[in-house]
Amino acid sequence: MSWAAFSTRGKLQLAFPSTRMNSEEYQEVLEACLIPFLEEHDEIPHIFQHDNASIHASASTKQWLADRDINILSWPACSPDLNVLENAWGMLARRVYANNRQFQTVAHLKMAVIEAWNELDMNYINRLVESVPDRLFQLIQRNGSSIDYYGRIVMTR
Repeated sequence: MSWAAFSTRGKLQLAFPSTRMNSEEYQEVLEACLIPFLEEHDEIPHIFQHDNASIHASASTKQWLADRDINILSWPACSPDLNVLENAWGMLARRVYANNRQFQTVAHLKMAVIEAWNELDMNYINRLVESVPDRLFQLIQRNGSSIDYYGRIVMTR
């Protein structure tokens, strides 16, 4: 399993938690990766976006976020099309497994993921972030039904 986040200010450090992450481990990842980023970029307000996975929606995680004054974007149920990180994961997967590349060890796979993450272009990231208002508008127009954003953002170099 891997964890990632980004904003127009940059990409956060990747984390590789256990495959069955619980709320406590999720909060540890946020403490190690999100908090330093927010402290480094405290001059502008941030809204943190995560979905309704049980570790995100747990009472302890909600309290952890509230204790740190982290604003959360309200998240409708069953809306993966709003999650701009899904587009980035798709791009990473295509890069990591380009030309049917295979990995003999988890360590080699992690190195490839980190390399692909570090090479992910900030112009692409910015377009993803800037697409959020349009995604939300589409969601409202469709009364909460799914939107057609998968694959719409194209990577250019």
